[in-house]
Amino acid sequence: MAKISPKLLREAKAGHAPALYTLSRTIDETNYTEEILDIALMHLEPDLVPREKSTIVKMAPLATAALGCLVSIPNACKNTPFRQRTIDIILEKLDGILAWVYVCLEDIHLTGRSSGNGGFRFTFQILKRLWTTRDSKGEPLMEHFSPRHCTILLVMSRWVDHPLSAETLVIRLLSDPSSIKSFTDGLIDRGKLLPKLKQKGVAQSSVNEHVNVVAVIVNSFVKLSPAVTQHLRTSRFLDEWTRIVLDLEQSLRAYEIVLLCCRLLILTTTPIEHPLRSVALLAPVVMPIFARNLPNAKIDGNLELMVTASLKTALESRLLFPRGIRALRSAMDDFDPSGTKMGRSKLPSWTAFIRGVKEQGDFLSNSSLEELGICDSIAPSLQHDVYDTEITMGAQCSGCHSVVYCSLQCQREDWNERHRTECLAMLRSYEASKRDNTHISHQTRAFHIYIAKASHSGFNLWEARREQEHPGVPHNELVARMNFGLPNPHLFHRIDDIRPGSQARPICPAWNARREGMVSDFRRSNDTQRRLIDWNFSWNVEYQISLLTEFQLLEFEDGPAEWVLARHASTGE
Repeated sequence: MAKISPKLLREAKAGHAPALYTLSRTIDETNYTEEILDIALMHLEPDLVPREKSTIVKMAPLATAALGCLVSIPNACKNTPFRQRTIDIILEKLDGILAWVYVCLEDIHLTGRSSGNGGFRFTFQILKRLWTTRDSKGEPLMEHFSPRHCTILLVMSRWVDHPLSAETLVIRLLSDPSSIKSFTDGLIDRGKLLPKLKQKGVAQSSVNEHVNVVAVIVNSFVKLSPAVTQHLRTSRFLDEWTRIVLDLEQSLRAYEIVLLCCRLLILTTTPIEHPLRSVALLAPVVMPIFARNLPNAKIDGNLELMVTASLKTALESRLLFPRGIRALRSAMDDFDPSGTKMGRSKLPSWTAFIRGVKEQGDFLSNSSLEELGICDSIAPSLQHDVYDTEITMGAQCSGCHSVVYCSLQCQREDWNERHRTECLAMLRSYEASKRDNTHISHQTRAFHIYIAKASHSGFNLWEARREQEHPGVPHNELVARMNFGLPNPHLFHRIDDIRPGSQARPICPAWNARREGMVSDFRRSNDTQRRLIDWNFSWNVEYQISLLTEFQLLEFEDGPAEWVLARHASTGE
């Protein structure tokens, strides 16, 4: 049992950060008193929140220390009579706590201050506790705090906006699968509360803020962690948010529902959903809502920016086939494309956007379904799993079509023929995408085969230069050496276990002998249809892989000869 001296309590109360850090490390079940909670919270009052940057930088270290003390308190009192009262007091003071978490994150952005004093760790711990806490009704916390009128969602978005803090958060999420689940469940549960907030009379700006911040958070995590992306996908995250938009449509103005649709479009174009699922949501659900409300929406700069950005992204991703395009074209026609009613007819940016939408719409509308590689009659019941392809069979085509959203003319078509020409093409497209996006460890043989095949174009370039750069050198004396630098998104986006601080270790010691054997065998060979290439892949100062590959030129009866991967060996990291 560690006794807490009165001097330490006095210094902590006076605002000495070192004393607060010491207090956070000292308290336990045997020495905790409610006075310690009062000391931590007195430095986290919302009235003390600074507004100027200089004041934020000055006051953030004390707030970080107070948050560190606050994080330690729930564990210190978990088996004491004070536990429930302590939790209730913390929830009552949630406004101030969130405000000061926000200040600490602002300080990280402004100063790049290192986490040596535990700033990242403390803010993560308190944020996780607040994110996963439920109220008496089992609902997540959605309180606002003064004077910024922000929410816990905005605090979370500020966290993921900073590379170092976001990386720290991802590392901690990946260390515990239950953390990933609690994080994504928190996003979905907060979405489900939005219709209730509207019914309670919460300002529409607050509802919009929640939707917008969720989009920011999801986009950030999609870029940072394939593991989080996979959980969002398997949890049907986008399905839930589509239902939320449908629930809100009747209670919102046209302007507001168009903004929500734009944000849903942005969510849809992230990798959390394969295009196959995205089209199933966009064509029969989102685009009709968008088309109904767009002509009646009052245009301002914010809406124009959101409409332009979201539709351009969706069009470039080819997510509006072709039914969504028809709905969009109809909406654009009703939307006064000249811009006269909006007073925007002379704005080059707006007219260029309208023209671009028309052109891409024409391309998608006139292209064949085989060219687009997607089906236009996807039923909402179409199932999609990350690891397995599962398609719910429809009654009309012995495949995956459904007549729920089809016209009478569509019902009279040869469904089996449509299944053969459309659904199977769609399935092939899905399978190819799944092969390219399944995340694998960089410490596996499968990954090394993947990067060798992905780098095949580099080998072709080297082969074309070989005779010019090394004239007269026998092929069996020439081992090509190729270096690949910092992250290549096409090559390394599937890696999900490379994190700062991880210990590099050999992939497989036996491969060193395999490598030496490949080199010796190649040098003894006189086969002109073999090539040996030594690749070096590096994507930060800590990690690199040396990969030796042997390609062989093979003849094919139905096509030209091709270089194929014959053998490979890796020396490790």
